[in-house]
Amino acid sequence: MVGMLSDMIDRRPAGVVTCANAADVAALVRYAAETGTDLAVRGGAHSVPGFGTADAALVADLAGLSSITVDPSTGTASAGGGATWGGFNEATGAHGLATTGGIVSTTGVGGLTLGGGIGYLARGYGLSCDNLLSAQVVTADGQTVTASATEHPDLFWALRGGGGNFGVVTEFTFRVHPVGMIYGGPMFFELSDGAAVLAYFNEFIKTAPREYGGFPDPCAHGARTARTGRQLRSAPVPDQRRLPRRGSRRDRVRAPRRHLRRGDRRDVAGPRGQRGNTRWVRDYHAAIAPHSLNGGYVNFASADDQSKVAANYGANYARLQEVKRRYDPDNLFHLNQNIEP
Repeated sequence: MVGMLSDMIDRRPAGVVTCANAADVAALVRYAAETGTDLAVRGGAHSVPGFGTADAALVADLAGLSSITVDPSTGTASAGGGATWGGFNEATGAHGLATTGGIVSTTGVGGLTLGGGIGYLARGYGLSCDNLLSAQVVTADGQTVTASATEHPDLFWALRGGGGNFGVVTEFTFRVHPVGMIYGGPMFFELSDGAAVLAYFNEFIKTAPREYGGFPDPCAHGARTARTGRQLRSAPVPDQRRLPRRGSRRDRVRAPRRHLRRGDRRDVAGPRGQRGNTRWVRDYHAAIAPHSLNGGYVNFASADDQSKVAANYGANYARLQEVKRRYDPDNLFHLNQNIEP
C-alpha cells in the first residue's frame, strides 16, 4: 500500500476493514487483541509517518464514520472519526461557526485533535483539543465509552494531546465559535530579507490581535484581520547588518540565518528526487537542532522520533503512562508516537 503523500510509505497490511459505526470498530479491536495482530487506525489518511497502515496489520479505516452535525443553538458540532477538516469547516461555516482546525483541509479531524491541533484560530480560541467537549472512544478491551469532563475524565484529559494511544475515537464533539470575515493568504518577501522579517515577526506577534493566526515560513500567512494584514505589508524591513550579533538575542538571530541558508532548495531538485529531499531535511535538522528546545509537537513527529516521546510530553508523561496502563495495558494501540504503559 503506497502512502498518500509520497512513496516513502510502502506497506502491505493483512487487511483493511472499512468501519461504518462504533460497533464495527469495537469488533475489529477485539479481534486484533485476541489474535495478537497489529492494529493501525486510519482516520483522515493524512499521517505523514504512515501510522495509518503497517505491514501484516489490520487497518481500521474510519472513512465510513465521516458524518458531521452542527447545533447552532448550543454552539457545538460533532464529527465522526473519519471526517476531515474540509468537511467540518464546510458544515460549520454554513452557520457562521468554526473551531480551530487543520491548516490543510484534507487533514483528519481525529489525528489533528488527538495530537493537540494547531490551526489558524488557535490564538483566539485555543488548540483543537482545547475545544473538545467529549469523545466516543472504543478502548482496548472493545468497550465503547464516552470521555468528557464528567465521564472518564482521566481518559478525556489524556486524549487531548496524547495521540491515538488510548483508543479509537469514533466521534468528536467540539465547541464552535462565531467566525465572520476572514482575510487570508500568503505574503512573500525576498529571501535576502528573511532574517530581518523573522526578527520583525518575533516582536510583532507579541502584541498582535488574538484573531491573528499566522506564522513565518518565512512568509507570514493565515487568517487575519484587515488591520494586521496592512501592518505586515507596511512593516519596515530592518537592515540585516544591524541585527544583534551578541547578547541574549544572539542565538535567536543565528537560528533564522540557518533556516534561511536552507530556504533555497534548488540543489535538491531534479533526478535525485526523494533522496535529495531526505538529505536536505536531515541536514536542515542538524543545523537547527542546537537552537531548538527538547521535545516538540507530536503531530509533526516522524516515525523515527520514538525516542523523543517522553520529551514531547515533559512533566505530563508519567501521568499519561498511568492512563495508558489503565486503558491499554498491553499496548494494543502502539502504531503512533507511542506512550508505553
